[in-house]
Amino acid sequence: MLLSFELMMLGIFTLIYVSITFFVGIKIITKYFAVRDKIFLYAGLSVIGLATPWAGVVLNFISIVFFDTLPSMQLHFFLHGFYIPIATCFWLMVLMHFSKLSKTTRKKLIIICFIIALIVEIAYISIIFIDTAILGTLINEIQVDYATFSEIYLLIATIIAFFSGLWLGKLLRKSDKEKVRLQGKLIISSYCIFAFAAFFEVLVPIILVIIFARILVTFMSILFYGAFVLPKWIMRLFLNQKAQDVLKVQEEYEEPEELKDDALEFFKIISQRRNVTAKEVNFYRDKNICLVCKGKVEKDSAHTCTKCYALYCERCALAISQLENSCWACNEAIDKSKPIKLIESKEERKKIIVKMEKVKKKNS
Repeated sequence: MLLSFELMMLGIFTLIYVSITFFVGIKIITKYFAVRDKIFLYAGLSVIGLATPWAGVVLNFISIVFFDTLPSMQLHFFLHGFYIPIATCFWLMVLMHFSKLSKTTRKKLIIICFIIALIVEIAYISIIFIDTAILGTLINEIQVDYATFSEIYLLIATIIAFFSGLWLGKLLRKSDKEKVRLQGKLIISSYCIFAFAAFFEVLVPIILVIIFARILVTFMSILFYGAFVLPKWIMRLFLNQKAQDVLKVQEEYEEPEELKDDALEFFKIISQRRNVTAKEVNFYRDKNICLVCKGKVEKDSAHTCTKCYALYCERCALAISQLENSCWACNEAIDKSKPIKLIESKEERKKIIVKMEKVKKKNS
């Protein structure tokens, strides 16, 4: 079964887009295992949802090119749409992480979203086994003419992604940190490109136009990767030299957003490091108590050392990663993406506190 040149190009560019998007999603997920921040896990799993609507096309393309056969329409539509509600739930969890809503409200919204997603999931899978014509029919070897149900399904998912992405980007752009503002700009840009490409593909169903749309969404995936992982090459590409210099100063001296209110006093406490025994580590872990502040640790915000399993609350783990990035019990890195910088003498600690006090006064 030979494909025309246009369909071959469409299949290749779709395969490139899906592959890159999956890679980006997995790359963001691996960031979670390095820093143990669930925001990267949720973001990575939601990014994969940006690729799955085209997974059916990729399946058809690979099956025809390598096996000279077409897969069943049930499998095509399963890959095409089953993951969208799941990805939407993970994206909501990303939004809740940045929202200023109370924990109770956030939990309620997440539960409601999961219930709706479950209902939609059951309805979609049921339709697959009842009659795939309700979702769409093949118009050539790899393309599908989507029926009204599928169009509404995809339209709602696109609208949710677009407006929630704009909201998150706008929220991040209000930050006083250059790094966070850049993340906001990249998120807004990526979702604008995604929405434009999606609507353009539906409104102008010409193969060359669709190929162009695939190239656009591939670029969108790279921007999304930059927004959450923010590698140095992204910062060099999108920030001028002055902004890069400001960013270096902020990363070295400024307190993280999560510690803004009483950060200076907290860092004074956290800097009084002491040696911790294995017996203490086991005792505090068994009691769900933070090794540093002796406060009760919530399961969803706990950080556990990957080497000795010492337990820290989210606030103490973040503060330690900013100061020395070293576990109090075994000196393992708290944040795997940063180097360990042990401060041996009390004089060095005092100098850091004095420097922080100066920065605090300057910023106030």
